[in-house]
This record gives sequence, structure tokens and C-alpha cells, in this order.
Amino acid sequence: MNDDTRFALPVLADAPTTEVPPAKNIDLMSYRPCDQQCRQCSYVEPDSDPNHPRGSAEEIAFIRRVRSNYPESSFFLYPRDIVTATPLLPVMREVNQRETLTNGNRLDAALVRQMKDSGLNLVQITLFGTAEEQEFYNRNTPEEYARIKDHIRLCIEGGLRVQVNNILARDTIGSMEAVCDECVRLGVPRVRFLRLTPHGDGTQLPAHLFLTQGDLEDVIIPTFERLKLKYGPRLYLSFGVNFGPNFHGKSLTEARDKIVRRNAGFPTPELFCPAVDGEYWNISTQSGNVHWCFNNVSHTDLRIGKADWDTGRVTIDRPVDLSRETLRRRLTGICAADQCAYQEVCFGGCRTTAIAFSSEPSAEDRLYSGMDMCLTPAYARYAAKLAQTTSEPAGGE
Repeated sequence: MNDDTRFALPVLADAPTTEVPPAKNIDLMSYRPCDQQCRQCSYVEPDSDPNHPRGSAEEIAFIRRVRSNYPESSFFLYPRDIVTATPLLPVMREVNQRETLTNGNRLDAALVRQMKDSGLNLVQITLFGTAEEQEFYNRNTPEEYARIKDHIRLCIEGGLRVQVNNILARDTIGSMEAVCDECVRLGVPRVRFLRLTPHGDGTQLPAHLFLTQGDLEDVIIPTFERLKLKYGPRLYLSFGVNFGPNFHGKSLTEARDKIVRRNAGFPTPELFCPAVDGEYWNISTQSGNVHWCFNNVSHTDLRIGKADWDTGRVTIDRPVDLSRETLRRRLTGICAADQCAYQEVCFGGCRTTAIAFSSEPSAEDRLYSGMDMCLTPAYARYAAKLAQTTSEPAGGE
């Protein structure tokens, strides 16, 4: 177990049962296991409620009961991998779901057709830049790594759009170009770079693998900008929310507009983090636990409530205060109001990432810790360095 206490997550004390408005965003995470054990997986869950039957009909009935209780909320189904959760495809159609995720190892043409026929049009697949990286982090053999790439092509040929998620750690940032080259070869139109974070099984990884601010400014951003120029419209590159937002050079209005455009179609498009104002619930059909972020499901101490299996009603008995008003007052570090001109727009970036990397000693303080890094100030420093370099005479140091 990683004993670096800066990765410890807060333990929330039980509180009186609280009646709260339903979240506008409700995700349901299926109990069905994934078929592999990635070292960084955040979807592992130690809790299991024996009262929750393990069967397709029972799980689907529960999901429908939850939906009937909260008809004004938007629903999304999280399989740990769609390959092991195909019975949920009809429910995905019911909730008008358009995307899902898979490790890509066991896809076949029949499943691709089934996904397409169920209304899905986008699949997210994790891919590393080298077979060695894929083997270490996702535990895939070199043969499976090659097969995953074949299955990416299979999805594209079957009419599904593919987004590759590439996880950046200190030992993988040198392969950003390699994974992008491979995506262009395969016909993948989008690559999203995500940070390695200490959630779930990721807490077992050694601390030296996690990115630093220097990695972001000195390697990742320069490489990202160079690759944007290299690929142009052939490949759309983006950063995941766990890097924080990039508002460099934008007014507050422009920053708000950027978030709204990114979240088009969501019930809370103005929120960078959907957990703000209690607008997000993740309900596990394995445990019945309700969490305020899907990356928190492995941490039982971070649950905020429970869902009743028989009624589908949610009880919030361990609420956390992530309201805008409280965040304005209590955010610290680089996310404090006197440190960030955009606090009113993003309200502290990705809360669960900030908590995971916080070194604050108390659970309460960790809840309001600032992000350990953020794209906005990193891009400001990158732009300043670039301007200084281009303004120097030839031969200048």
C-alpha cells in the first residue's frame, strides 16, 4: 500500500439524513466486473450489498426504479467495460446514451453492431504509446496490445467514432507522439490526455510516477502544442478535466463560454466539475452507495448516501458542501479567490483530483484544497517563455 499521506482521501463523518434536491446528473455504475485489472483503475469497489441481486433483470429493474423517482435528471450508465455489460444496452437506448467505454481487448464485430444498433456512436478506449506501457499499466500482453489496435479499427469500420484516452505519467509522457501517430494510422479522430491519479488501485502505485508541475510545463504542454501543429485537423487533441481548465488569455465571459461549449448537451453545462452544488450522484448497483464523483467509488468513506434497492430512492446521509458559495470562501492554494482570477468560473477545477493530491492534514481542509497543478497558469508561463525565446536575437541564451 502506498503510504505517502498526501494521497490520503478525507473520511467524512456521518450526518443526519438530509433531504436534498435530486442531482441533475445521475450516473449508475454497474456491478459487472471488467475483464482485466488495470493498475490505475478507479472503478474498483470494496463494498458489496448482499441484498442487491446479481442478475440482468434485477439490475435493469433497479435502474428503472431510480429513473422513475428522478424523471427530471439526466442519466448515464457506467459499465466497468461494455463487453461484460451488454445486457444494459437496451437501457442505454432508453436514456438516450450516446457513448460508452471499453478496454478494447475483447470486442468483436457482432458487439460493435449491437452497440451501434443500441444508439451508441462513440466508444472510449485506453491506449498507451508503447506495448511496454500498455503491459505495465493495463496488464495487456503485447499480443493483446496489437489486438486492441485491431479492435479500434473494427469499431471505426463498424460506424463507431473512437476516442483514445492516453494516460500520462512520468514514464509515459515521452510517448505522446507515438500514440498520436498510431491513432492517425488507425483513423482515430480524437485523443484525450488524462493524468495518472491516486484513486482506487492507483493508490498502490509509487509516488514518483505521478506528474509534477515541471512535467506539465516543460514537457507536456510543449509537446501538445507541437503535435497540434503536426496533425492539424486530422487529430483533435484535448486534456482531461484532471489537468484543470485552460483559460489562459481569456476573459471571464470567454472562459464561461468555453465550459458551456465543452459541456453542450449536459444538464449543467456551466459547471467545470459536475459535483459543484451537489449536481452529481454516482449510484453503484454493486453496493448501493452514492458518491459525488465516479472516481471516488473505491473509497467507501467518501460515500454521501445510499440508494434503496426496493424503491430506487436515494438518501443523502453524509452530505458534503461543494456549493458555489462555500467554494468561493474556502478554496485554498492556487484555486483561492485571491490567487485565481477564474475561480468564479471553474470553482476549484477537478475536486476529486485536488483532494487526492492534497497534503492538508484534515479531511475538511482537503475537501477545499486547490489543485496541485492547473493548465491555466501553466500555459501563462509557457506563453511567457515562448515570447521571451522568440524575442531574443539569434544566438541569444
